[in-house]
Amino acid sequence: KKTVRFENANFEFFGYPLAYLPAFEIADPTVKRKSGFLIPGIVYNNNLGVGLKVPYYFALSPTYDLTVTGSGFTKQGFLGEAEWRQRFNNGEYSLKIAGINQQDPDAFIGTGNRFTVDSGEPNDPNKFRGMMGTKGQFAINERWNFGWDVLLQTDKNFSRTYNIDGYNDLVHQSSIYLTGLSDRNYFDVRAMRFEVQEDTLSSDPTARSAKQPWV
Repeated sequence: KKTVRFENANFEFFGYPLAYLPAFEIADPTVKRKSGFLIPGIVYNNNLGVGLKVPYYFALSPTYDLTVTGSGFTKQGFLGEAEWRQRFNNGEYSLKIAGINQQDPDAFIGTGNRFTVDSGEPNDPNKFRGMMGTKGQFAINERWNFGWDVLLQTDKNFSRTYNIDGYNDLVHQSSIYLTGLSDRNYFDVRAMRFEVQEDTLSSDPTARSAKQPWV
């Protein structure tokens, strides 16, 4: 079967129990594509608490797959993620979504009672947070290519706070582009948006995000 089976598995972080599973299986590391649990991960953050991340991979077809990940944090609760990937003869794309209903937004309030994007405004805690991101690239023909990298989120710092893979950079550049190349000419047109993922509220004059343009 080329699987590794765990029975009576305990997940601990420095002796602190995080989860218990009577049994589960993961694919043998030599297997390239097989449905099943991937190796879990343990994370820690002062504001999130201790977290356990458990991904499950669905090998649905030779050309598309789905990965669903559940993460439990001791301070903020359950974070759900899903990523769909699909390949075609002329390109590929991916779509990722994630969301959480934060259990303790006040954990993000900084020193001096400083409210942040992660905590929310006074009397308006940032409870539900989420994102949707998509990337793609396709060859229209031998000379023309079309692609995109787009991030949409409920607030400007969600993907960085929860370390959403592929979208957790400090400054995320969303773009849609069309390029063309001939023997002597090159054509490139694109729309770009720069989003600074910071915890400073947009109402704060020191916030960098309010100064970022569409190009």
